[in-house]
Amino acid sequence: MVLLLSTLQKSIINYTIDYDKIPEGSLSDILNVISGRDKTGKGKGSNPMYLDFNRSSPKAIYLDAAGHLLDGWGTPFILQRDKQTGAVTIISCGPNGVLNQTPEDKAREPSDDIYVTIPTRTP
Repeated sequence: MVLLLSTLQKSIINYTIDYDKIPEGSLSDILNVISGRDKTGKGKGSNPMYLDFNRSSPKAIYLDAAGHLLDGWGTPFILQRDKQTGAVTIISCGPNGVLNQTPEDKAREPSDDIYVTIPTRTP
């Protein structure tokens, strides 16, 4: 799971370095963009040079019937964008499938959520 998130993070960072922005849309849209396809799957628009930034093995990518990217426990990843910085965080809810959002959630039990953040600008 951590390997998939790390690979997605690196792919999005590499896209950001080349295009000076984080791809827009849902996580499925972003996956299409970093794989050399846009939201229509025709490879135009957000990635005009058709570059494949996604280095994930196809066996490591799981989609549900609606096209949502799933973690290893079968739960859709959550995509959050920071409204001030534009940074993107991809979250797996972990084995329990529950997102621990509040301090009260985190106080009740240790969180098993897995987070990866992609900054708007990379150093």
